[in-house]
Amino acid sequence: MEAYLEQVSDQVLSSEAGLLRLYAVKGPLTGALSGCSEAIHLETGVRYAMRPTSVKELSASRRKRDELHAMVQAMRRLVSTGGAGAPGGDASTSSPLPQLHEVVATPSRILVFFELEPLLRRDGGMITDLLSLLEKRNRLREEEAR
Repeated sequence: MEAYLEQVSDQVLSSEAGLLRLYAVKGPLTGALSGCSEAIHLETGVRYAMRPTSVKELSASRRKRDELHAMVQAMRRLVSTGGAGAPGGDASTSSPLPQLHEVVATPSRILVFFELEPLLRRDGGMITDLLSLLEKRNRLREEEAR
């Protein structure tokens, strides 16, 4: 498992306390980002979405390891294309896809940090998925549905 952690991660920390020296972890995010938490990089003050995965869960399931590895590799490919969200895209255009910041491994979790800004609306609200909106409101007005 240690070889896998080193392969998928940018940093391998010796303890969970090491994470607290890098990021201030805030509360959970909702909507399209449920399962993620907000994390603020202490050195730069930049906000990121943090997606945790249990090392115990990864140890028990080859499929989970393969899924995490594929997700990280896909996000790294997007970053290597200049961050435009599509291979060969123009890096000066803003992408609706979150860009990978880094992957950090601790003894108990693998944490994937990605940009939070592409997932925010211009008015500062969080982009939510359609199901979350429907659960909250029961129905949408015609203008909102378009």
